[in-house]
Amino acid sequence: MALFDLETLLVPLSDEAPCGPDLRGEPDFRDIEDAPGAFANQKPPELLKVVRQCAELLTRTKDQMLAIVAVQAAARAGDIATANEALAFIARLTDEQWEHFHPGPADEMVIGRINELSALTRPAAVVLPLQRLGLAAMPGAAGTEFSTGMLAQAMDTVPEWTEELESKLAAQVESGALTSVAARSVKPTHEGARQLRIIMLSLSPAARSKDAAEDAVPSDFDADATRPLALALRGQLIERRAQLQAMSDHFYTLMEIYQNRASDSPSFGPITAQLKTMLKAIDDFLEAFPEPGEGEGEATGDAGESGGAVAVAGAPARSRGFSGDTPRTRADVITALDAIKRYYAEHEPTSPVPLMLNRVRDWVEMDFMRLMRDIAPESAGEVAKLLAIDDE
Repeated sequence: MALFDLETLLVPLSDEAPCGPDLRGEPDFRDIEDAPGAFANQKPPELLKVVRQCAELLTRTKDQMLAIVAVQAAARAGDIATANEALAFIARLTDEQWEHFHPGPADEMVIGRINELSALTRPAAVVLPLQRLGLAAMPGAAGTEFSTGMLAQAMDTVPEWTEELESKLAAQVESGALTSVAARSVKPTHEGARQLRIIMLSLSPAARSKDAAEDAVPSDFDADATRPLALALRGQLIERRAQLQAMSDHFYTLMEIYQNRASDSPSFGPITAQLKTMLKAIDDFLEAFPEPGEGEGEATGDAGESGGAVAVAGAPARSRGFSGDTPRTRADVITALDAIKRYYAEHEPTSPVPLMLNRVRDWVEMDFMRLMRDIAPESAGEVAKLLAIDDE
């Protein structure tokens, strides 16, 4: 069930008083109104609990302040989808219940309503949470979250962090060019950008060549093994972009409603400017690291009688196609595995299956003892003794 059920919360409470009573004097309301003061020290579960409290009270009174607090709590928790639901609620409540929603009445409280909404532009309310928002994240609960700053930095080669960079950072702080607070994020942003850049190199041969020329590609980098993760991160960015675009649209819709209703509107400039920056960063990044097109790297031209593709000059050699027949040799097994990997790369790019297939592919050419040493190295010695094999 959604934390903020838009359609349910928009149902009028009665014919006589569709927005219910004004509850601003009640303790429950005042607690929620004061809640943002503690958001900086709260974890996502605590923040989302506030969202639920806002939604519960909105079943008794249709007051924009409750939704404004919900927007802030959800944004700080990184739950942009829920923040968007709260923003959509404010927009529709304003448009559909202009004369009735709280604070009211409309002819007396237009300026008060606008001022309450404008409070969202305070840096701590929405802008700072957006600046810190993870646009994509590595797998696992403790995986690295990649921010807008990391995306922007990962557009170019990111060298390893060195003592020289550490010294330059310290000098900037000492000279006053950078505050100590700002300096704390420089190294984590750099290292996150480097991690992201290395992963995404699997999608861009041009970027890979550039980084290789600058000796910035790890020696154990495997583009084929890394590509599924890169595509998964790319998918997260596309999803996050849609959420951020929707948020921007909601703010512009609110401004338009107020302009039409009252010839005045809240100013959300700092928020829409931040969203514009984030959307551009994502767009630039997706363009720099595109999803491989179907048939990318495949040969073109007419097939010969044997069914093999005609090689294109400069193109990498491609393994023999998979016929669908039962494999008869180890080479056939490798061909079949490669065909399965191509399927996942083209049709299910976020699947982890290719990562396992890479390991299985390595096993195909191994003898029994090499296989044992790879699968269960702690048991290989005992197996060798049991079978009287010289385990070298």
